[in-house]
Amino acid sequence: MVSKFKPSGKIIKKTGLVLAWTLGIILLFVVVAFFTLQSPVAQTWLAKRATAYLSKELKAKVTIRAVDIDFFRTVNLLGIYVEDQHGDTLLYADKLAATINRFDFTGHYISISTLVLADSKIKLKKYQNESGLSFQFIA
Repeated sequence: MVSKFKPSGKIIKKTGLVLAWTLGIILLFVVVAFFTLQSPVAQTWLAKRATAYLSKELKAKVTIRAVDIDFFRTVNLLGIYVEDQHGDTLLYADKLAATINRFDFTGHYISISTLVLADSKIKLKKYQNESGLSFQFIA
């Protein structure tokens, strides 16, 4: 038995309206997320969450004071501090600035044309009874 049900114009109109609103809300969300991620405040907030995660995973203190990323062009990290697993300074940089030359999502590849460390201190140590230098736990 073949159904003779034929949707009325009202149902099609309501379905189209619901679909249009849904797509509009999704598009609005994407645009708001994009512009939010462009803000240094949001970038710094995300960086602080990432450094908290890294500190926990590496069992060493990692902090970043501020972040300013111009997507696919430049990255500026301010107040970077990384300790080794003995609590001594491994890296401190008042500013790390990088200019991105090429960014490849599919190949997981980033080419950096310029990397600048300003007012920085890097301490590599060889602790007694340990193989490798103080940064080996990162790799």
